[in-house]
Amino acid sequence: MENCRLTDLKTGSGRYMLASLAIFVYEFIGTACLVAIINASKGSPVAIGISLFFLLLLGGPISGAHYNPAVTIGVYINRIRDSLAAKPSTFTSLTFQAVSMICAQILGALFGMYGLFAVLKHVNETGTVDNQEAFPTLPTKEGVWVTPMFIECLTTCIFVCANLLVKDSDAAKHTAMVGEHNVNILGAAVIALSLTSVVTIAGPISGGSINPAVSISQTVLSQSLLGKEGFTEENVRIYLCGPIFGALIAGFFFWNHATVLREHTGFECEEEEEREILLK
Repeated sequence: MENCRLTDLKTGSGRYMLASLAIFVYEFIGTACLVAIINASKGSPVAIGISLFFLLLLGGPISGAHYNPAVTIGVYINRIRDSLAAKPSTFTSLTFQAVSMICAQILGALFGMYGLFAVLKHVNETGTVDNQEAFPTLPTKEGVWVTPMFIECLTTCIFVCANLLVKDSDAAKHTAMVGEHNVNILGAAVIALSLTSVVTIAGPISGGSINPAVSISQTVLSQSLLGKEGFTEENVRIYLCGPIFGALIAGFFFWNHATVLREHTGFECEEEEEREILLK
């Protein structure tokens, strides 16, 4: 599930900027579609998983199809591992890619949420939305955050690890390749099924955001459009800090896992020269 590599890209070149723009656009569109599906299905794990499967096949070859800042953070940590060892000069370009992708994801999530809200809302004569139950919001209770935050952290960690199993060139030999050939449908299935699973697990306990961009869009929906509680202290801890901590744990765990995997399997990265400057 890696995107097409442009091996002759150089930082600052026209082709690099064009590729960066394409990645931004695909992350924006993919995240917007994902958030629209979340809202349209009222957070159904099956609908989200199946839709993500097709979005992964669509955007994977272009941007890596993260659609989630937590995934981008995990991938960034592991690309930094490779770049520091092979090409320290790519640190700046990888950081730029990570920041631009996260911005695209947050903007895309807001766009998807606002777009679907504009289509589905029913406004009564007083100007209030009378079908608020049609839009899923993130549940919070005052003073209750430890258990939901732990669940968000844990499930995000699992989901990011699933992504890294597919996106790491050595780990992918065991999860998304047949012989020497990448099979994108296998990688997409691993990621989509893992998301379906963790949303099913986390949903009854924390709401199952597992995505800081989704957390932001649904909190804005709740606070600005539905007149409900928004960015409270509990909300920030559960739905922003939880997934971010999970992504960091997954990133550094997989950093060590990839090292162990290479030592125990004897695989050498045959495409090290092609991993260069795109965060995929």
